Amino acid sequence: MEIVLAEHDLNFIRSEAYAHYGNVHTELCTDFLIESVTRAGHNELSSTDGIGNVEFVSSLEEAEYPR
Repeated sequence: MEIVLAEHDLNFIRSEAYAHYGNVHTELCTDFLIESVTRAGHNELSSTDGIGNVEFVSSLEEAEYPR
């Protein structure tokens, strides 16, 4: 992912910059993931409610992986 700094206002105090660009980062990542699941043919993933961290870790621990 590339962010062109010339396209952004860099006149923030540090805490405002973290909040603002944290939101920008979240939006970019969300757009990337939606595009990825769409291209992979799994549009249903973009409308499925997520699971919590504990459930995710549990599902990984319970998964069978080829060794």
